[in-house]
Amino acid sequence: MDIPAPARFVDPHRRPLRQTLRMLAQAGYSGTMEGSRRAEDLFLDTQGGKLAAGGERLRLRRERGSWSWRYDPIAGPSAEAPAQAYSGPWPLRAGEGNLPVGAAGIVGGNGLFPGAWVRLATSFADLTSPSGTRLRLVSETPILARGPFTDERSPLKVTLLTVRLLEGDPSELQHLAAYLRDFLRLAPEERDLCSMALDALGRPEPGGHPPESLRVGPENTLAVVARKIVSQQAIKMRANTEGTRLDLDPEYLHDLRVATRRLRSALKLLGSAVGRRRTESLRREISWIGGLLGEVRDLDVFMGNLATHAGRLAEAGRVTKPLEEELAARRRPALDALVAGLQGRRYASLLGRLETLGASRAPVHPRGFAGIPAEVAGPTFIGKAYRRVVQQGRTAVSAQEPAALHRLRILFKRLRYASEFFAPAMGGRLDPLIRAMVKFQDCLGEHQDAAVAAQKIDTLAREMAAGGSLPVEALLDLGSLIQVQREIAMDRRARLADLWRKFDRASVRRCLAGDGEVAGDTPLKPSPPPRRRAST
Repeated sequence: MDIPAPARFVDPHRRPLRQTLRMLAQAGYSGTMEGSRRAEDLFLDTQGGKLAAGGERLRLRRERGSWSWRYDPIAGPSAEAPAQAYSGPWPLRAGEGNLPVGAAGIVGGNGLFPGAWVRLATSFADLTSPSGTRLRLVSETPILARGPFTDERSPLKVTLLTVRLLEGDPSELQHLAAYLRDFLRLAPEERDLCSMALDALGRPEPGGHPPESLRVGPENTLAVVARKIVSQQAIKMRANTEGTRLDLDPEYLHDLRVATRRLRSALKLLGSAVGRRRTESLRREISWIGGLLGEVRDLDVFMGNLATHAGRLAEAGRVTKPLEEELAARRRPALDALVAGLQGRRYASLLGRLETLGASRAPVHPRGFAGIPAEVAGPTFIGKAYRRVVQQGRTAVSAQEPAALHRLRILFKRLRYASEFFAPAMGGRLDPLIRAMVKFQDCLGEHQDAAVAAQKIDTLAREMAAGGSLPVEALLDLGSLIQVQREIAMDRRARLADLWRKFDRASVRRCLAGDGEVAGDTPLKPSPPPRRRAST
């Protein structure tokens, strides 16, 4: 027998559990208090929100001076495991703690980061229904504690009442839930404690997953599509801002930068649907923060590649260590400038403007291009971007010139962004295109990284040698390290021809065709203005 999910309510009156039991006794329920306790829960998740995406929670609980893990999966019983006190540094790796088996399998090699720290005063009571079904009532009064990433401490000013089935008829849980809602006037609460705490702190869920309401539908006009895409990316920006500011993990910065790139692309593509003047202003501000992000991100990628590829040369340690030290020294002022930008009013204003635009109401009868539905506009936008890629790709792949391949990479990004913007409105039609695109785009990215790395290593080494910070005996090793990057670039160029054949083919083009025409061949026609009712 499947165990029904617990029912959760918010009691705005914050009644003590004993008072709730007395009120339930009038309806024939008998209950006894089982005790109370105080605890602290530190909710954790991966940077990408792997647990939250599956509706699961992992918390590090401190109770009566001892620590334990508490894992609440979406299906199945909760699991507990002993734990040691942990206060950083973050991230916490799965191998560093005795995680419950189920949670460790999901987390894998990813690091865990704190989300919300909540102090709880909890009371328990066992309840028996008139038919003999056993249930448990759990009353929780939460307070936001000063956690690793926040100095805030304030009550949520609610009492949560959760009802769980222990033994008996599952329908009795539904009956009790209906009674609590209709007669005791408790408000059903779909959010769990972690979600409520994050909302109170103004933070999104881990991973910044947009809600289903922001999914682009085929009937959505471009005015609606533009607002939904802006909202999606604004959520991701806010979700990764704090981790970037605290320099917790390079992936926070990477995801924040990708969100800004997608926003710029979306505003360029759909600017006429929300107003050119507004979108140009936003794009300028996004370019500003994107420039600060790019300086740090490029150094992170360079340092990561340098450490990885140096492993192919046993003697490269003599040159890689001074290079890494020089890169780290250059990263510090770039990161300081980025942190100052993220903490400033200009960035706060940008986020506020994006969220305001995303939440604004689209015109009921939009005019011009703003009124075209997504199922019509999507194939046209994507088709045009696809034709630009094919035109550039047929030349660049055969010539294999770095500048032409870099231009192709930029066009691929625009095509991929447009495809992902409109994919939900087009069902599975774009799946072959996106699958063919990903491998080729990854290969282009690796080629670009290697080509840029070879040039940067050479430039950086020359500057260090001129300043006397690079020993002369390391120059030979330096040449070997540059050769590694060039070999990687040559290998990726050799792969491109085969990957291009898989992309530039009829089966991929057919996924863009509609009504017998190749998408993008037919220009978009603005929707006519709404008819005005004749005056009488």
